[in-house]
Amino acid sequence: MNDDHSCGNFRVGGTNPQANSDWVSRVLMRKLRDNPNLKPKALVKMVKEDYETTVSYKVAWFAKEKALMKIRGSYSYSYQLLETYSHELMSVDPDAVTDILTGPGDRFECFFWTYVIVDGTFLKGRYPGTILSVIAVDGNNHVFPLAFAVVMKEKNDSWDWFFTKLRDHVVGVPKILPNAVHMYCSYHMSGKFGHKKIKFLVQESAKTLNQQEFWGNMLGIWVLSSKAHEKLMDVGPLEKWASAFQEKSRYGIVTTNHVESWNKMIIGERMMPVTTIVSMIRDNVIRHYRDYRNDSLKTCTCKWFQTMGIPCEHAMAAIKEVGFDPYKFVEVYYLKETYIETYREEWTPTRGKEEWPTDRQKRRILPPLKTSKAGRPKTARKRGKAEGVPVQSRRCSMCRVRGHNKSTCLECIDDYQLFSHTLFGEGPPLSPVPATI
Repeated sequence: MNDDHSCGNFRVGGTNPQANSDWVSRVLMRKLRDNPNLKPKALVKMVKEDYETTVSYKVAWFAKEKALMKIRGSYSYSYQLLETYSHELMSVDPDAVTDILTGPGDRFECFFWTYVIVDGTFLKGRYPGTILSVIAVDGNNHVFPLAFAVVMKEKNDSWDWFFTKLRDHVVGVPKILPNAVHMYCSYHMSGKFGHKKIKFLVQESAKTLNQQEFWGNMLGIWVLSSKAHEKLMDVGPLEKWASAFQEKSRYGIVTTNHVESWNKMIIGERMMPVTTIVSMIRDNVIRHYRDYRNDSLKTCTCKWFQTMGIPCEHAMAAIKEVGFDPYKFVEVYYLKETYIETYREEWTPTRGKEEWPTDRQKRRILPPLKTSKAGRPKTARKRGKAEGVPVQSRRCSMCRVRGHNKSTCLECIDDYQLFSHTLFGEGPPLSPVPATI
């Protein structure tokens, strides 16, 4: 037999005009449903391996967009569905609170719903936006979601609107409710400094309950860098970030790690259309609740007792000496009854999207205007000013160790020169704490 054929120009493994974006989206629908983060280059390779035909990058890109549109729904129409979803949510949960704010031209601006640590995380979908979250902490140190909002942009007006709704329905915050406690996150504060030792001392200064230990840490920071010491003292009142000077108890919480953990839990939802985001976050909260649902003077000089609300070792010794029940001295937040009451509520899932009441749409809600910027859309979070700017890894010319330079190096300085005025100036400001023995 002759293997060389000249009848026709069909080539196995070549391009096929019928392999358009519609066909590619259908054949790869299941794979994109399992992994929506597949790149167009990977789709081109899959079509080549499975069907022995070649498609262009552009066809693969449009195929992915069409497949995700069928899987997730329309990004623009999802804003109109917010009102329908709100009615559905309140029909299954009468205690739920929602509110939609639109701007000029019926363009979407904000959506609020409730079910306290506050933070925001940006959306990664087609339209711009930010999810604002309020997270509390239960007696077992678990995340307890309270309220959420989707806003066009994380700005002062959006936060004021969110906090106003929060005041009306949940809790209070500064400016809108000035009696609320407002603290700084020690992790974000330490991010301003590139020196590892300074970062460690800043976080230790924020955690310690002893004022003498606090000023000792501050002295260590000044020895490493007088500029860092001055910058840290200019941040604001010490009671805003140092636990040793706190006016109200923080229960050992000095960072926003709890809300950052929650942001990691909803990282997949941020790619979805806005109505799907709201629905998926609510489903996430339901799973979270169900998982945890099944599951005299209280002071001491060490400050652990009054700060954490749990008797310290010194208090336990005194309580045991007088024969009292130590559980009577534990704050109510840690009691089993309080924990059970926290997760007592039943959560009713909403019905499928096709069963939502469509006859209650009384207002038009259009998607926000797109804001195009040069380059590819950014998916990584941009670090704020409070977190500092990453510094380039430097090598000290004296000790040859990375992480600092010779002006802050301590390895090659003699002990008698450590507190020399020529090297370190006159010294840091004296602490107001009187010396004790």
